[in-house]
Amino acid sequence: MKPTILPPESSVATATSPSIPEPAMSDLQLAQVGPLQSELPNADSRGAVSSSNHIYEVEVERLLQSHENLCQIALDTQKVVPELVQFRELLTDCNRKLRQQMGQKILGLEQEIANYKRQLALTVKKNIELTRIASLDELTQIANRRQFDQTLDWEWGQMLKSNQPLSLIIGDVDYFKGYNDIYGHPMGDFCLKQVAKAMSDTLQPSGNLVARYGGEEFVILLPNTSSSAAIVLAEKVRIAIEQMQLPHPSSNVCAFVTMSMGVSSLILTEQTSVNTLLAQADTALYKAKKSGRNRVCRYSA
Repeated sequence: MKPTILPPESSVATATSPSIPEPAMSDLQLAQVGPLQSELPNADSRGAVSSSNHIYEVEVERLLQSHENLCQIALDTQKVVPELVQFRELLTDCNRKLRQQMGQKILGLEQEIANYKRQLALTVKKNIELTRIASLDELTQIANRRQFDQTLDWEWGQMLKSNQPLSLIIGDVDYFKGYNDIYGHPMGDFCLKQVAKAMSDTLQPSGNLVARYGGEEFVILLPNTSSSAAIVLAEKVRIAIEQMQLPHPSSNVCAFVTMSMGVSSLILTEQTSVNTLLAQADTALYKAKKSGRNRVCRYSA
Protein backbone atom coordinates (compact mmCIF):
# COMPACT_ATOMS: atom_id res chain seq x y z
CA MET A 1 0.00 0.00 0.00
CA LYS A 2 1.38 3.36 -0.94
CA PRO A 3 1.60 5.88 1.84
CA THR A 4 -0.49 8.91 1.56
CA ILE A 5 1.58 12.03 1.17
CA LEU A 6 0.07 15.06 2.91
CA PRO A 7 0.81 18.60 1.65
CA PRO A 8 2.33 21.24 3.94
CA GLU A 9 0.09 22.80 6.57
CA SER A 10 0.22 26.17 4.92
CA SER A 11 -0.71 24.70 1.62
CA VAL A 12 -3.46 22.80 3.21
CA ALA A 13 -4.71 25.73 5.03
CA THR A 14 -4.59 27.85 1.98
CA ALA A 15 -6.21 25.33 -0.11
CA THR A 16 -8.76 24.11 2.32
CA SER A 17 -9.40 27.12 4.56
CA PRO A 18 -11.44 29.89 3.12
CA SER A 19 -10.27 33.50 3.75
CA ILE A 20 -12.05 35.08 6.70
CA PRO A 21 -12.70 38.77 6.13
CA GLU A 22 -11.62 41.21 8.89
CA PRO A 23 -14.50 42.55 10.72
CA ALA A 24 -15.34 46.13 9.76
CA MET A 25 -14.77 48.82 12.42
CA SER A 26 -17.75 50.53 13.71
CA ASP A 27 -18.24 54.28 13.55
CA LEU A 28 -17.58 54.48 17.27
CA GLN A 29 -14.22 52.68 16.92
CA LEU A 30 -13.28 54.90 14.00
CA ALA A 31 -14.10 57.95 16.06
CA GLN A 32 -11.88 56.64 18.87
CA VAL A 33 -8.96 55.74 16.62
CA GLY A 34 -9.11 58.83 14.50
CA PRO A 35 -8.07 61.34 17.20
CA LEU A 36 -5.33 59.11 18.49
CA GLN A 37 -3.80 58.92 15.05
CA SER A 38 -4.07 62.67 14.63
CA GLU A 39 -2.31 63.22 17.97
CA LEU A 40 0.75 61.25 17.02
CA PRO A 41 3.69 63.73 16.81
CA ASN A 42 5.07 64.58 13.49
CA ALA A 43 8.61 65.83 12.85
CA ASP A 44 7.86 69.51 13.71
CA SER A 45 6.09 68.71 16.92
CA ARG A 46 8.95 66.44 17.99
CA GLY A 47 11.40 69.36 17.49
CA ALA A 48 9.25 71.68 19.60
CA VAL A 49 9.11 69.14 22.39
CA SER A 50 12.86 68.72 22.26
CA SER A 51 13.36 72.51 22.50
CA SER A 52 10.95 72.74 25.44
CA ASN A 53 12.78 69.95 27.20
CA HIS A 54 16.05 71.82 26.76
CA ILE A 55 14.61 75.04 28.20
CA TYR A 56 13.21 73.10 31.11
CA GLU A 57 16.56 71.47 31.78
CA VAL A 58 18.32 74.87 31.68
CA GLU A 59 15.79 76.37 34.09
CA VAL A 60 16.14 73.41 36.43
CA GLU A 61 19.91 73.79 36.29
CA ARG A 62 19.59 77.50 37.08
CA LEU A 63 17.32 76.82 40.02
CA LEU A 64 19.68 74.20 41.35
CA GLN A 65 22.57 76.62 41.07
CA SER A 66 20.54 79.32 42.84
CA HIS A 67 19.73 76.87 45.57
CA GLU A 68 23.41 76.04 46.00
CA ASN A 69 24.24 79.77 46.12
CA LEU A 70 21.59 80.37 48.76
CA CYS A 71 22.91 77.50 50.79
CA GLN A 72 26.40 78.93 50.57
CA ILE A 73 25.14 82.37 51.57
CA ALA A 74 23.35 80.81 54.53
CA LEU A 75 26.56 79.09 55.59
CA ASP A 76 28.55 82.31 55.17
CA THR A 77 25.90 84.24 57.10
CA GLN A 78 26.12 81.80 59.97
CA LYS A 79 29.83 82.52 60.10
CA VAL A 80 29.46 86.32 59.77
CA VAL A 81 26.48 86.92 62.10
CA PRO A 82 28.47 86.44 65.33
CA GLU A 83 31.08 88.87 64.05
CA LEU A 84 28.34 91.35 63.14
CA VAL A 85 26.79 91.02 66.58
CA GLN A 86 30.17 91.59 68.19
CA PHE A 87 30.80 94.57 65.93
CA ARG A 88 27.39 96.02 66.77
CA GLU A 89 28.09 95.66 70.48
CA LEU A 90 31.42 97.40 69.95
CA LEU A 91 29.75 100.24 68.07
CA THR A 92 27.10 100.58 70.80
CA ASP A 93 29.77 100.75 73.47
CA CYS A 94 31.77 103.31 71.50
CA ASN A 95 28.64 105.36 70.92
CA ARG A 96 27.85 105.31 74.64
CA LYS A 97 31.37 106.41 75.54
CA LEU A 98 31.32 109.15 72.90
CA ARG A 99 28.00 110.42 74.24
CA GLN A 100 29.42 110.54 77.75
CA GLN A 101 32.53 112.35 76.57
CA MET A 102 30.51 114.80 74.45
CA GLY A 103 28.14 115.41 77.36
CA GLN A 104 31.07 116.18 79.65
CA LYS A 105 32.64 118.46 77.03
CA ILE A 106 29.36 120.26 76.41
CA LEU A 107 28.88 120.73 80.14
CA GLY A 108 32.42 122.06 80.39
CA LEU A 109 31.85 124.43 77.47
CA GLU A 110 28.59 125.66 79.01
CA GLN A 111 30.42 126.38 82.25
CA GLU A 112 33.17 128.18 80.35
CA ILE A 113 30.59 130.24 78.46
CA ALA A 114 28.82 131.11 81.70
CA ASN A 115 32.12 132.14 83.27
CA TYR A 116 33.00 134.14 80.16
CA LYS A 117 29.65 135.94 80.31
CA ARG A 118 30.18 136.75 83.97
CA GLN A 119 33.67 138.02 83.26
CA LEU A 120 32.39 140.00 80.30
CA ALA A 121 29.64 141.56 82.41
CA LEU A 122 32.18 142.47 85.07
CA THR A 123 34.51 143.88 82.43
CA VAL A 124 31.74 145.97 80.89
CA LYS A 125 30.73 147.18 84.32
CA LYS A 126 34.33 148.07 85.13
CA ASN A 127 34.74 149.81 81.79
CA ILE A 128 31.59 151.83 82.41
CA GLU A 129 32.85 152.73 85.84
CA LEU A 130 36.27 153.60 84.48
CA THR A 131 34.68 155.72 81.78
CA ARG A 132 32.57 157.45 84.39
CA ILE A 133 35.58 158.01 86.60
CA ALA A 134 37.61 159.22 83.64
CA SER A 135 34.89 161.71 82.76
CA LEU A 136 34.28 163.02 86.28
CA ASP A 137 36.21 165.43 88.43
CA GLU A 138 37.42 163.46 91.43
CA LEU A 139 36.77 166.24 93.92
CA THR A 140 33.43 167.70 92.83
CA GLN A 141 31.98 164.63 91.02
CA ILE A 142 30.84 166.73 88.07
CA ALA A 143 32.25 166.51 84.54
CA ASN A 144 35.98 167.13 84.24
CA ARG A 145 37.93 169.08 81.65
CA ARG A 146 38.33 166.04 79.40
CA GLN A 147 34.59 165.35 79.34
CA PHE A 148 33.89 169.01 78.68
CA ASP A 149 36.24 169.09 75.68
CA GLN A 150 34.66 165.98 74.17
CA THR A 151 31.13 167.27 74.72
CA LEU A 152 32.01 170.68 73.30
CA ASP A 153 33.34 169.10 70.09
CA TRP A 154 30.24 166.94 69.70
CA GLU A 155 27.76 169.74 70.43
CA TRP A 156 29.67 172.00 68.07
CA GLY A 157 29.04 169.58 65.21
CA GLN A 158 25.36 169.21 66.12
CA MET A 159 24.72 172.94 66.34
CA LEU A 160 26.60 173.51 63.10
CA LYS A 161 24.27 171.09 61.29
CA SER A 162 21.10 172.52 62.80
CA ASN A 163 22.21 176.19 62.55
CA GLN A 164 21.32 176.70 66.23
CA PRO A 165 23.19 178.83 68.79
CA LEU A 166 25.70 177.36 71.22
CA SER A 167 26.35 179.27 74.44
CA LEU A 168 29.09 178.94 77.04
CA ILE A 169 29.41 180.27 80.58
CA ILE A 170 32.76 180.42 82.35
CA GLY A 171 32.66 181.14 86.08
CA ASP A 172 35.38 181.75 88.65
CA VAL A 173 35.00 181.74 92.47
CA ASP A 174 35.82 185.24 93.69
CA TYR A 175 39.01 185.59 95.78
CA PHE A 176 39.31 181.85 96.25
CA LYS A 177 43.02 182.04 97.08
CA GLY A 178 42.21 184.15 100.13
CA TYR A 179 39.56 181.60 101.13
CA ASN A 180 42.17 178.82 101.09
CA ASP A 181 44.64 180.95 103.00
CA ILE A 182 42.15 181.50 105.81
CA TYR A 183 40.41 178.11 106.02
CA GLY A 184 42.99 175.79 104.49
CA HIS A 185 42.76 173.44 101.55
CA PRO A 186 40.31 170.94 103.13
CA MET A 187 37.77 173.71 103.58
CA GLY A 188 38.67 175.05 100.16
CA ASP A 189 37.80 171.63 98.71
CA PHE A 190 34.54 171.66 100.62
CA CYS A 191 33.74 175.08 99.19
CA LEU A 192 34.33 173.87 95.63
CA LYS A 193 32.09 170.85 96.17
CA GLN A 194 29.27 173.11 97.40
CA VAL A 195 29.69 175.47 94.45
CA ALA A 196 29.57 172.55 92.01
CA LYS A 197 26.42 171.19 93.67
CA ALA A 198 24.69 174.57 93.54
CA MET A 199 25.47 174.91 89.83
CA SER A 200 24.25 171.39 89.02
CA ASP A 201 21.07 171.72 91.09
CA THR A 202 20.18 175.03 89.43
CA LEU A 203 20.45 173.59 85.92
CA GLN A 204 18.65 170.27 86.62
CA PRO A 205 16.96 168.77 84.76
CA SER A 206 18.40 169.87 81.44
CA GLY A 207 20.66 168.81 78.61
CA ASN A 208 23.30 171.27 79.73
CA LEU A 209 26.77 170.30 80.95
CA VAL A 210 28.37 171.57 84.14
CA ALA A 211 32.10 170.89 84.44
CA ARG A 212 35.10 171.83 86.51
CA TYR A 213 37.45 173.54 84.10
CA GLY A 214 40.40 173.73 86.49
CA GLY A 215 41.11 174.98 90.03
CA GLU A 216 38.24 177.24 91.10
CA GLU A 217 37.06 177.74 87.50
CA PHE A 218 33.84 176.14 86.20
CA VAL A 219 32.09 176.01 82.83
CA ILE A 220 28.50 175.51 81.70
CA LEU A 221 27.82 174.39 78.11
CA LEU A 222 24.39 175.34 76.77
CA PRO A 223 23.48 173.85 73.36
CA ASN A 224 20.60 175.39 71.44
CA THR A 225 20.56 178.35 73.84
CA SER A 226 20.53 182.00 72.85
CA SER A 227 22.71 184.67 74.43
CA SER A 228 19.83 186.20 76.39
CA ALA A 229 18.71 182.80 77.74
CA ALA A 230 22.32 182.04 78.75
CA ILE A 231 22.48 185.33 80.66
CA VAL A 232 19.33 184.39 82.59
CA LEU A 233 20.72 180.97 83.53
CA ALA A 234 24.07 182.43 84.57
CA GLU A 235 22.33 184.89 86.84
CA LYS A 236 20.33 182.10 88.48
CA VAL A 237 23.55 180.20 89.18
CA ARG A 238 25.27 183.27 90.58
CA ILE A 239 22.38 183.90 92.97
CA ALA A 240 22.23 180.23 94.06
CA ILE A 241 25.95 180.29 94.98
CA GLU A 242 25.63 183.51 96.96
CA GLN A 243 22.54 182.21 98.80
CA MET A 244 24.55 179.24 100.14
CA GLN A 245 26.06 181.85 102.49
CA LEU A 246 29.43 180.16 102.84
CA PRO A 247 31.46 182.64 104.91
CA HIS A 248 34.29 184.34 103.00
CA PRO A 249 36.06 186.87 105.22
CA SER A 250 38.77 187.65 102.65
CA SER A 251 36.32 188.61 99.87
CA ASN A 252 36.22 192.26 98.85
CA VAL A 253 32.71 192.07 97.37
CA CYS A 254 30.61 189.99 99.78
CA ALA A 255 30.73 188.30 103.17
CA PHE A 256 29.93 185.02 101.45
CA VAL A 257 31.38 182.97 98.64
CA THR A 258 30.41 184.41 95.22
CA MET A 259 31.21 183.83 91.56
CA SER A 260 31.95 186.01 88.54
CA MET A 261 30.75 184.78 85.14
CA GLY A 262 31.35 185.48 81.46
CA VAL A 263 28.89 184.47 78.75
CA SER A 264 29.50 183.86 75.05
CA SER A 265 27.03 182.72 72.38
CA LEU A 266 27.51 181.89 68.70
CA ILE A 267 25.47 180.72 65.76
CA LEU A 268 28.09 178.48 64.24
CA THR A 269 29.45 178.59 60.72
CA GLU A 270 32.30 176.87 58.95
CA GLN A 271 34.43 179.95 59.63
CA THR A 272 33.97 179.85 63.43
CA SER A 273 35.80 177.50 65.79
CA VAL A 274 35.66 176.15 69.31
CA ASN A 275 38.50 178.41 70.33
CA THR A 276 36.44 181.44 69.30
CA LEU A 277 33.65 180.50 71.73
CA LEU A 278 36.12 179.84 74.56
CA ALA A 279 38.06 183.04 73.96
CA GLN A 280 34.90 185.17 73.93
CA ALA A 281 33.60 183.64 77.18
CA ASP A 282 36.98 184.15 78.81
CA THR A 283 37.00 187.78 77.70
CA ALA A 284 33.53 188.28 79.19
CA LEU A 285 34.72 186.73 82.49
CA TYR A 286 37.68 189.08 82.61
CA LYS A 287 35.24 191.96 82.09
CA ALA A 288 33.08 190.75 85.00
CA LYS A 289 36.09 190.65 87.31
CA LYS A 290 37.22 194.08 86.23
CA SER A 291 33.69 195.40 86.77
CA GLY A 292 33.70 194.46 90.47
CA ARG A 293 33.13 190.65 90.54
CA ASN A 294 30.04 188.75 91.69
CA ARG A 295 28.32 189.52 88.43
CA VAL A 296 27.53 188.20 84.95
CA CYS A 297 28.91 189.82 81.79
CA ARG A 298 28.17 188.99 78.17
CA TYR A 299 30.78 189.12 75.44
CA SER A 300 30.45 192.02 73.04
CA ALA A 301 32.79 192.78 70.17
